[in-house]
Amino acid sequence: MLTCIRVYMDYTAENRVWVWGDNSEGQLGLGDSLSEVDKPTRLRIDEKPVHISCGYYHTAIVTGKFKFNCFLSL
Repeated sequence: MLTCIRVYMDYTAENRVWVWGDNSEGQLGLGDSLSEVDKPTRLRIDEKPVHISCGYYHTAIVTGKFKFNCFLSL
């Protein structure tokens, strides 16, 4: 489990990423229509993640094919 300020993520053996917590800036990657996500919600990404970073305003994921996914407020 990865915990960043008010953002929580979990990565499973099935290559799934689950996110929950503060989404007021769209930082969970679920769009910006929900400001708070109370229960773990699967983040849909196309490839196996190899590195995940999250912070107050962002979530960044690098996949095995070096595709970079970043969710943040601009």
